[in-house]
Amino acid sequence: MCITYIVWQNRHISRKRRKELPLTDSSRGQRQVRGVKSCRSAAASGASALRRNILVFPRRQRLSRAVFPSGLKGKRLISKNLSVLLPQEGVQGYAVVLPKKVARLAVTRHRIKRHILAALRTLSLPPSLIVFPKISVHSVSYEDIRTELKNLLS
Repeated sequence: MCITYIVWQNRHISRKRRKELPLTDSSRGQRQVRGVKSCRSAAASGASALRRNILVFPRRQRLSRAVFPSGLKGKRLISKNLSVLLPQEGVQGYAVVLPKKVARLAVTRHRIKRHILAALRTLSLPPSLIVFPKISVHSVSYEDIRTELKNLLS
């Protein structure tokens, strides 16, 4: 799938707007409109969509906001970098709670959350689980997170 953009005064303009803009001659001192083509293969777009879907649990497996407060009661398992809460019976779903206190930048929070979710996917899980990472999780690799979760849940 190839998409054509028009660059005019350092702005990208869609195909609809391209018809409205006059093509100018650069010899008269006016700005020139030129076409730029951007191609992205279908395989690459499909792979990125597949990768995007793997990063989170399906909606039916996530812990909803309505159930979350009642899920905070239960058995708590604590390790060096993570705190895991196993909610009471009747609550089903998974959540990773990562406040700004742990990681100030959103990029860092998302990276930590991706590592935890990927590690959870490789393990056999109870029906419900809430993970609270600690501040020390910044310097921990994916393998260490995975082994720590495995030790907590076994």
